[in-house]
Amino acid sequence: MSQVQIRLERITMRFRRRGQEPFTALQDVSFEVEAGRFVSVVGPSGCGRSTTLSIIAGLLTPTSGEVWLDGQPVSGVQTNVGFMFQRDALFPWKTVLDNVMAGLIFRKVPRQKARDKALEWIRRVGLSGFEHHYPYQLSGGMRKRVSLAQTLVYGPQTLLMDEPFSALDVQTRDLMENELLALWQELRKTVLFITHDLEEAIALSDEVIVMTAAPGRVKARYAIDLPRPRNVLDIRTDLHFMQLYEQIWADLRDEVMASHSGIRSTS
Repeated sequence: MSQVQIRLERITMRFRRRGQEPFTALQDVSFEVEAGRFVSVVGPSGCGRSTTLSIIAGLLTPTSGEVWLDGQPVSGVQTNVGFMFQRDALFPWKTVLDNVMAGLIFRKVPRQKARDKALEWIRRVGLSGFEHHYPYQLSGGMRKRVSLAQTLVYGPQTLLMDEPFSALDVQTRDLMENELLALWQELRKTVLFITHDLEEAIALSDEVIVMTAAPGRVKARYAIDLPRPRNVLDIRTDLHFMQLYEQIWADLRDEVMASHSGIRSTS
């Protein structure tokens, strides 16, 4: 039996608003992610996907419900997860090497060991030769590689990824998706991946979770039974990929329309 790495039990999250009724971002959200699985969450804007990641990471405390990570209840900020954001979380005044080392130094890893590990990860993400460059000297895709190395260098078992490639051009995005899949295939980390792009979700994942319009709830879960290893460009022309897309989009479309029209989903 596979180990459950992430478990959410009836999570509700309400935000207070001055002079207004509280806003319910999430309502009774429950799901599990098994260790080593790549799971994507899709849904309309405002459905609480990013809020879900912040709750798992311990950055937010839910109004009600429980979160478990690697068998332990989440209480406070979790230092054993990697969190990759939509925007680069790089220090502009630090070099590539110093940026990748930063998390290790913060965890009091001896400087030489931190340097050696950072150099190894810089090599693994294809940036050897750029160790002493600054972020402004790098392309968007290269900065994402630095962020990926920065996230993986201290060995977290769980990766929370909040639309990490959405700002990239299409070609660079495809390249980064393939590089992420190659690293995931090697390391088998548990990944919870947020995206607006249904094609990206299907191409990368073992499972896709569809969220309703606000308040966000789990509407459906789809197993992605496409063969691995995958190339994100080639897999998009697969007949079964297209069938999965049509099936999931039929669920997602109604929520997108409800979100745009301001109607709360009651499905």
